[in-house]
Amino acid sequence: MHLEGERVACLADGNVFPDLPVTDGAIHLPDGFTAGVIHVGLPYGAELVTMELEPETKETIRNRARFAVAATVRFAGSRDCLYSHSDGGLSEMKFRTSELPGRPVRLFTGDKHVAFSSPPGARTTRLRFVSETPTPFTLLGLVAEASCGQPA
Repeated sequence: MHLEGERVACLADGNVFPDLPVTDGAIHLPDGFTAGVIHVGLPYGAELVTMELEPETKETIRNRARFAVAATVRFAGSRDCLYSHSDGGLSEMKFRTSELPGRPVRLFTGDKHVAFSSPPGARTTRLRFVSETPTPFTLLGLVAEASCGQPA
């Protein structure tokens, strides 16, 4: 049977079940949970790492310590995004607004402003965005804010 013995990710009426076993060609949602629309498939992630951010300036900053401090990120119909400086640990972007606990988070279209924690001594301005759940994720663009230190 298809995917027998595999572990799959499931999106059921907007609720995420990231690790369900396929047994006898079927999956079973947790006890008491029913859903009208269910999407099931093998889990995978999406990752975007930006190129180095280079400001338009007459003065060269290549020999200066620089790091991203914030960004405005534009999404279309998305949720469940992790972000970080390319060398840092991932933080969760908050998409839950007025939804009650236990209810699925609605898809978000618009801009989110996030701050980045750069590791000490960072000399890069690469940003990283990750989606690891079976939810829609469309990143349309971003505007980053960077800071420059003294020449190295």
